[in-house]
Amino acid sequence: MMFGMRDRFTYRICAACGCFELMNPPADLSPYYPPSYYSIAVRPLGLWLRFLLWPYVSRYYLGKKSALGRLLGRSRPRPSVLEWLRRCGMRPGSQLLDVGSGVGHTLFSLRGLGFERLIGVDPFITRSIRFPGGITVLKKQINEVEGKFDYVVLNHSIEHMDEPLNVLKDVRRLLAPGGQVLISTPIASSFASREYGVNWVQLDAPRHLFVHSVKSIEHMAKQAGLRIIEAVYESTEFQFWGSEQYRAGIPLHDKRSYARSPKRSMFSAKEILGFRRRAAELNRAHDGDEASLYLQANSGSN
Repeated sequence: MMFGMRDRFTYRICAACGCFELMNPPADLSPYYPPSYYSIAVRPLGLWLRFLLWPYVSRYYLGKKSALGRLLGRSRPRPSVLEWLRRCGMRPGSQLLDVGSGVGHTLFSLRGLGFERLIGVDPFITRSIRFPGGITVLKKQINEVEGKFDYVVLNHSIEHMDEPLNVLKDVRRLLAPGGQVLISTPIASSFASREYGVNWVQLDAPRHLFVHSVKSIEHMAKQAGLRIIEAVYESTEFQFWGSEQYRAGIPLHDKRSYARSPKRSMFSAKEILGFRRRAAELNRAHDGDEASLYLQANSGSN
């Protein structure tokens, strides 16, 4: 439904952990990742503007004075990766790997924060890209990456991967001593999933091959030599307006969508505010439909 396709897909739900697994993924997923897909779209001017401007936004989010950052960032939510780095402490000279990076948007946010090397890896981009300042985005699978990284990020990417356990094993292999991992992902065991069912906007078939629960990631992490040290729920009003649109048969990229034109959408400003407040309540109750999980290596694991 993101692009108005109405293909039917089937998920099964694990009785033990609540994870959703897509049972009939298409042999060719490329039609579901068109060139306009947000994480892999390469429009040179827009890409380079993000590269140049996003560091100002990051500094604003981290409490540093930046008039330009405030102008660009005040209406946007703080990126999960910045909050995570603030919590665990950024070390100058660190190296970070973004798994499923798209064309590198998250890496742009981190430029100028003291990293010596920022690497992205994504098999869906059209070609590898190198940017100034030590940013490289590779058209590769994670199992082709070598080296050690102080931070590894999977920012809304693990749900797109067909072998998530093997991915986490590679994450552990690439993690430097004392390194930390961030996984941000939709959460299957959530109010929005139960309320909206097949119309839950974060189900996003067939791109989301697995929709995980905290329990399913905890189980995989243990097998990979990792452990969750904190789960931070951070769902937004999107879980409501996106799902309500799907119930009404309105795709995310439709001209009537709130994402495209709030004034032409089916929602009033008061309704959106209500959705935002409800999302905050669900996060406090650990029942939001999106979370960031902070992980580190188990003691003694290789």
